[in-house]
Amino acid sequence: MGCSSLASVTIPNSITRIEKGAFSACSNLQDIELEWDNPNRGTVDTDAFSGVPLSCRVHIPKGSEERYGYSWDLKAVWQGFLIVSDRYIYTVSAEASDSTVGHVTGGRDNIILYTTITLTADAAEGYHFEKWTDRRDDSIPLPAVNPYTFVVTEDVDVQAVFAKNSYTLSVSAGANGSAAGSGVGLYKDYIKATATAYEGYYFVKWTDAKGDSVSANNPYEFPLIRDTELRAVFKEGYRSRVTVTASATKGGNAYGGGEYDNGGMVRLDASADLGYYFTGWTHDGVRVSTETMYVFSLTEGGSYSYTAGFARYITETGNGLPAADLEVRAYYADGALHLVNLAGSVVLVSTIGGRQVLQFKAGDGEYPAALPIGVYILSAIRQLKSVTIEVAAIKFVVKE
Repeated sequence: MGCSSLASVTIPNSITRIEKGAFSACSNLQDIELEWDNPNRGTVDTDAFSGVPLSCRVHIPKGSEERYGYSWDLKAVWQGFLIVSDRYIYTVSAEASDSTVGHVTGGRDNIILYTTITLTADAAEGYHFEKWTDRRDDSIPLPAVNPYTFVVTEDVDVQAVFAKNSYTLSVSAGANGSAAGSGVGLYKDYIKATATAYEGYYFVKWTDAKGDSVSANNPYEFPLIRDTELRAVFKEGYRSRVTVTASATKGGNAYGGGEYDNGGMVRLDASADLGYYFTGWTHDGVRVSTETMYVFSLTEGGSYSYTAGFARYITETGNGLPAADLEVRAYYADGALHLVNLAGSVVLVSTIGGRQVLQFKAGDGEYPAALPIGVYILSAIRQLKSVTIEVAAIKFVVKE
C-alpha cells in the first residue's frame, strides 16, 4: 500500500490479522498505537512491517505491560520494534485519613511504570502512624512500614491511618498520706489524681518527677499529654479548705474542682459533645461565665458547686430554630444591640453578676438600649411547642 507519508497508525481491537507486506511501504512510520490488550489477540504475518524503520515505537494499552513482557528494565519489543514507556503514566495518591492528626508526602502524578516511590507519614503531636490502607479496597493488606517504598505497577490510592499515643500516669505519696489515680490514658484524655492525708496531716501539693510543683488541686484533673509522674506532698497540721465541685448537664463534660485554700485560684473546664454547644457556667442558678475555661478566686470557706450547661444544635426544619451551622452573634454599638440570626427569639440581657436588665423579642435588626459600661450576658430562647430551648448564650462588652 502507498503509505510512505504515514507517520503513525492505530491498530484497533477489531483487527485480528495483519497480512504480509501490509506496512512494507511505510518508510516514515514512527508510532504504532496498538490497542490489543494481549499480544496474542491477533496474528501478524511475516514481513508485515518489513519496510518500517527500526526507530518506530509501539504504544500498548495501559495495564497490559506485563503481558507484552514490559518489565522493570524497560526493554520489550513487538514485531522487532521497541515498546516505549512514555504513555504508561500512573498516579500515586496518598493522604492522611484525618488531616488534623498527620500528613503524607511522596504522592504525585505522571509516574512512569516501574518507578520506585517512597511515601512518608508524619504524625501530629500526640499521635503516631498506625498503618496504610488502600482507599479503593481496605481489605487489601499493605505493609505497616513507614516510610513505605514500592515499585509502581498501577495507579495507587492509599491513606495513612494515625492513632492517639498512649501515656502512663504514675502517682505516689510521700509520708503521711496516700495517692490514687495511676493508670494509662490516650493523648489529651482527662485523668484524675487524688490524694488522701492521714490523721493530723493535710495535702499541700503535687510535684513532678523533678520535684517541681505542679498543682495544689485535689483531686487534680488534667489532660494527659505525656508520661507523667505525680507525687503527693503532705504537711503536719490542719488546714481550712474550700471544696469546689463541677458537674455538667446533658451534652458535655465538666472538668476541675477539688479542695482549695481560701483565696486560691480555681480553674474549671467544659467541653461539648458532638451536636451540642456550651451555654455557660452557673452557680446557684446564676450564670457566672460563658467561657469554657472559667478561672476565679475563692474568697471564703465552705463549698461551691458549679454546673456547665450545654444545649443541642437544632437543624432548621421549619420549626423556626436556627441551623447548627448558622452563625449567631450579638454586639453593642451606637446605643443599640445588634443581633444576627436571632429574629423571633426572646432575648434576656443580664449583668455579669446575674442581674437582668433587658428582656424583649428580637426582630430582624437592632434593638435600641442605653446600657452602662460593663460586661453583659445575652441569652436567647425560643419556644417549641411545650419545650423552651436556649439557642444562644453570648457575652458582650459595652465600652465608652
